[in-house]
Amino acid sequence: MSKINEAVRGFLAGLCDVDSLSDDDDIFAGGFVNSLYLVQMLNFIQSEFSIELDEDDYDMANFRSLNAIETFINEKQKDQQ
Repeated sequence: MSKINEAVRGFLAGLCDVDSLSDDDDIFAGGFVNSLYLVQMLNFIQSEFSIELDEDDYDMANFRSLNAIETFINEKQKDQQ
């Protein structure tokens, strides 16, 4: 498990039961994250990984699964270096 995956999973564990969450599960369709949790998660991602989200970043596909979140964060960090 990557550090990004571990950190996001740890954050989500404070909001919902992630024991049955696989890295490719849709966190919205599975009921793991709702709109309130999404705002909290986006704030966490910005703070934890020192990235700034732009308007174009708010595509649900970027945050649909743990793998999608990890890919997004890796790409965003590369772009902001």
